[in-house]
Amino acid sequence: MLFRLIRPKSLTEQQIARTSPWLGRISRGLALSQNLLDYVAEKFVLLESMLATDFAREFQRRDPYREFLRQFQWRSNLVGREPVKQILYFWMKSLFVNYVLAGERLDMAHAVEVRLPFLDHKLFEFARSIPAMWLARNGGQKYLLREAVRPFVTDEVYLGTKQPFFAPPMLIGNPMYQLLHDLLRSQNFKSVPFFDQASVIRFLDELPHMDDQTRKSMDPLLFMMASISVLHQHHRL
Repeated sequence: MLFRLIRPKSLTEQQIARTSPWLGRISRGLALSQNLLDYVAEKFVLLESMLATDFAREFQRRDPYREFLRQFQWRSNLVGREPVKQILYFWMKSLFVNYVLAGERLDMAHAVEVRLPFLDHKLFEFARSIPAMWLARNGGQKYLLREAVRPFVTDEVYLGTKQPFFAPPMLIGNPMYQLLHDLLRSQNFKSVPFFDQASVIRFLDELPHMDDQTRKSMDPLLFMMASISVLHQHHRL
């Protein structure tokens, strides 16, 4: 870890550190995969290119990830853990809390409680002690859970891929694509203080020229900006 921290930064690491020096050090110390680092750096650079100048200038000396980490005793909770569990810890302490509510809304809309069997504290205490090598195997996730329920479920369920709670994909020409354009090109979004609408529109104009995989990776950013536009419209002072 010491060697990783003192070696020269790669271009990707420099891009991440420009947004958050703290995150840059953490990512070097945890030896995150290059694919993950490339993805994070790409999105940071893209987002930076669309921020409103005044907003970016106001917070240029703030490190959001350092402020986030100060909220809890992360050192004592990370030392000695496997890297994948360190990342899971950050996930559970950040995006997961609100992300999981999307799943709960889907369940409750149909009066179904899908998580109840997993809420027993003894099961949770056992699950958190499972080595990372047993959590995934041969490219498949939730290996132990699949094996435990295999006698009771169909092959379709046993072999099924994980289905995250994402919004409908944004495909060129579909209603979601049109809605995103309407929201982000609107006068309402122009008054959002966080983004430079002209830069956002240039980005929107580039979408049809991207390959499907690249365009799909932009969905989280597009939905985030669209959500801010809707919130701004209904709750601005």
